[in-house]
Amino acid sequence: MKRWTGWLLALAMVLSLAVTAGAPAAAEVVTYYYGDVTMDQEVNASDALAVLKAAVGKLNLNEIEKKAAEVNGDNTINAGDALLILKFAVKKITTFPVGLTFTVGEDDPVPDDNWNPPFDTTNVYNGAYSDDATADTSFVMDNTGLAAKTVYTVSGKALGDWDKTRMGVALQGLINRDFGRDADHTSLVYLVSDDSDSAWLTELLASPAFKGYTRVAVATWDKYLEVFANQLKYCGMVLWDPEVGATANVAATICGVDGFLPVLGGSALQTELENAGVEVKQSLVDMFTDDIEYLPGTNVETTFSTKNDAYRWAMEKYFDRCSSFYIAYTLDGAATLDGSPFKTSSHCLHNHDYLIARRCFFFDLDPVIGEAACDDPNQTPGLDSETLRMLFQRRYDRANGTIGMAMGFPPWWAKYTAEHGGGRLSGGALEPYYSEVVTWYNLAMEADAAQPAAMTNGSVYYKFVPSQATYKNNQPDNSVKYDKNTYYFTVYVGDYDSSAWMKKYAFTMWLSRGGDKARGKLPLMWGYNPNLSYRIPLVFDYVRTHASANDYFVAGNSGAGYVIPSALLPNTPMSATGMARPASTGNGEDQWVKYCKAFYDRFDISITGFIINNGRFDAPVMKMYNRISPVGSLYYNGNDDQLIIRNGVPYLRCRIGVGKDNPSYLYSWATSGMKGYHFAGYRTVSWTPTEIKANVDAYIEYAAGQGKTMQYVDMYTLFRLIRESGEGVVLND
Repeated sequence: MKRWTGWLLALAMVLSLAVTAGAPAAAEVVTYYYGDVTMDQEVNASDALAVLKAAVGKLNLNEIEKKAAEVNGDNTINAGDALLILKFAVKKITTFPVGLTFTVGEDDPVPDDNWNPPFDTTNVYNGAYSDDATADTSFVMDNTGLAAKTVYTVSGKALGDWDKTRMGVALQGLINRDFGRDADHTSLVYLVSDDSDSAWLTELLASPAFKGYTRVAVATWDKYLEVFANQLKYCGMVLWDPEVGATANVAATICGVDGFLPVLGGSALQTELENAGVEVKQSLVDMFTDDIEYLPGTNVETTFSTKNDAYRWAMEKYFDRCSSFYIAYTLDGAATLDGSPFKTSSHCLHNHDYLIARRCFFFDLDPVIGEAACDDPNQTPGLDSETLRMLFQRRYDRANGTIGMAMGFPPWWAKYTAEHGGGRLSGGALEPYYSEVVTWYNLAMEADAAQPAAMTNGSVYYKFVPSQATYKNNQPDNSVKYDKNTYYFTVYVGDYDSSAWMKKYAFTMWLSRGGDKARGKLPLMWGYNPNLSYRIPLVFDYVRTHASANDYFVAGNSGAGYVIPSALLPNTPMSATGMARPASTGNGEDQWVKYCKAFYDRFDISITGFIINNGRFDAPVMKMYNRISPVGSLYYNGNDDQLIIRNGVPYLRCRIGVGKDNPSYLYSWATSGMKGYHFAGYRTVSWTPTEIKANVDAYIEYAAGQGKTMQYVDMYTLFRLIRESGEGVVLND
């Protein structure tokens, strides 16, 4: 079988023989060509490979595909069929033992009866081609009028203003979510807003799953209304209330489960869509007012806050129909309203396509306990935080305590901080505060926030079929030997806890014009949070399959996703909130270890590159990470020793905020800040390989001038040398 596989792969680039599709002989009969297993109207090497995968159980075929695959007449699908198909593709034979065509009549099974995507989804691990069992999946997009195997590239200018963009990305998420579910859903919508969008689309369409796809440009709003006319009418609108910004998020939640498109009530867009025949199917306008006693249609008493009433009503009506794995923290409608004090260009609307595709519950709430939210100052103090924790607890209970993903982050650049809106905390203090709260409820963050953490086309990228089920990491050759007269250091390449950051910087550093020319010239430890691979498997696959021998991969902020590890543990008062994890969520350690290990195994990672724990790093946290990253971890805090060996696993304190072109600062940390140890780690944020190399070279040269030998090594080598050195505070259970 290995010889057959190698021979087929070696010929995968041969010229294929196009075959004209057979026309129906009658209305109830369809003619198919033998060998055309992928049903793309030609017989080629892709069909042969599909048959070979089916023969070894790597690909499931429906009844029509099985019929097309069985070309040698022995009534089984095997390598012999694959060989004949390949010979036909290169014109070595002109017919099959069973003939050229077969017909399917009205009483025979058709592809839709037992649909499988016309490509191998074996390596898809993010649920992109299966329904979310925790959510209501009854809404299915009607793709009438859209061309099959087509990517509609929508110009950002075509959507124009933010009202159209909000509606447009919602429709994009609905169409793309159903891509691949059956033969009627093979169209995608792709928004082109910058060079990276175009480049990543080219990479997507070069993958085997998208062979034969065509592009249709949608460059104007009129063209948009024409192309998607049927989909707009099929979905209809849910109107959100400009007087209650929270209703925009409620409308987005409704869109994810019922398919109604969120549109600002009373807007020009509403009028234009109605004139185009798009129906208003639900309205939230004037639903939440100051004079209601109970939330509409419920026996739940009002909170006397229209903002919180909207979210609590949505929890009653929709939360149990949403995903229990994903939730979405994103700015509400006030962020795009003219005249609003909270209007901002960093509204993160472009994330909505993915959030709607994932059936997220949307929210925008002040997390600070006891604080009246600045966008709802007359509320009972702490009401926002109470609603937030009610939501988190409800998700925790629905998911039976398993780790979920919190997409987004508190919008410190627009509200809830001392700098913006008059909050109690600064923007810098709000991050650790919220991070503790969200971790209490077993939620790992995908930390979209401000720019560049607004990302287009997540609903397309998550449909990418990875080239490999698992990826191998580079391993050092162990040639570096410990020398007590040398100082060793490494650099953590971060901070990639948001898909938008990774998509943007992987484009500039890896993809665009061949990427940064210094990449590969020295070992780099790329700290991409592994859970980002759920949204951008395309980008993950690219960097892993284009890595040089000097590109190493470690987990990013705190592991597979951004958490505060101590907040996973019970009875542990936290430094930012001053509170411990609620008793209702028990101990989250085992769930976190299980969540991380699945990602670490898939991506061959054994180091956590940067553990953030809000000023504490104690034995229970190290015990947890011994189970996750046994090679070692960098951490940051201000309380413990700089180098700890816990049951044989090194934990090295990392220096953050190192600044560029400042070798004396790096030198001072290694020779003084590390208390005489011969090891140092430095954290960078979105530095390019060129910048890192220049700073490493300058640092080594500066140290030589001070009479010290500094040697840069990869992180795996660094932790090995630490073990060999005997340095550090040794702690054993």
